[in-house]
Amino acid sequence: MITLSLLTVNVKLFIAVMIALFVPTLIHVYVFTGFFIIYGALKERSRSGYWSFCVFLLCPLVFLFVQPQTTVPSQHVLETYWNYFGLVNRTLLGIATPRSQTEMDQAVRTVFGSPAGLMIMRFIAFAYTYHYLNWFSKTSLIKWHRMPRRGLALLSVLWLSCIGLYLYDYGLGFKVLMCLSLMHVYLEFPLNHVSIIGIFRELTASRRLRQVREETLVLR
Repeated sequence: MITLSLLTVNVKLFIAVMIALFVPTLIHVYVFTGFFIIYGALKERSRSGYWSFCVFLLCPLVFLFVQPQTTVPSQHVLETYWNYFGLVNRTLLGIATPRSQTEMDQAVRTVFGSPAGLMIMRFIAFAYTYHYLNWFSKTSLIKWHRMPRRGLALLSVLWLSCIGLYLYDYGLGFKVLMCLSLMHVYLEFPLNHVSIIGIFRELTASRRLRQVREETLVLR
């Protein structure tokens, strides 16, 4: 997993770029999160879980109809986001790599100022925020509140070290954290597989249960 993550970060092949671009971003934080939500709802037969999944799907549609007041980001925000995250936005908007200053200025205006660009930016922000809050809300499942002090101290040191890397060299910090991100995404594939298979099993079980009930009613 470490080798694969390092190769994905460093090798600039088309397939590697696509894997590094969408798997650890929107596919992981939105699509796979959706699988977890609906699998849990089906497994527990939870009405609130079904409603949660519906809200999860409907929230991005709000961005098509609601246009809040916009603000111009600072130059630091523009440069930082563009250099390290803007590729996702540009790819979704179908913007080719700028080859001149004129094309660069137009691409920046499209990503940060156009209705389509703002819609995509808001969707990305929603997907990441929901993904993080969804996992932190699962206290009883993940046992955050029962973490040993030694483990908590180790995670705190690791987190502070990552912040220090960003302060020392933003590019280096981004690269190291991207490697860790890819590792956790790849290591989570078995869990994604379990969720997808579980969804089909639960749907099949529900269909069989309905058939049994219908046959029972007919016999009665």
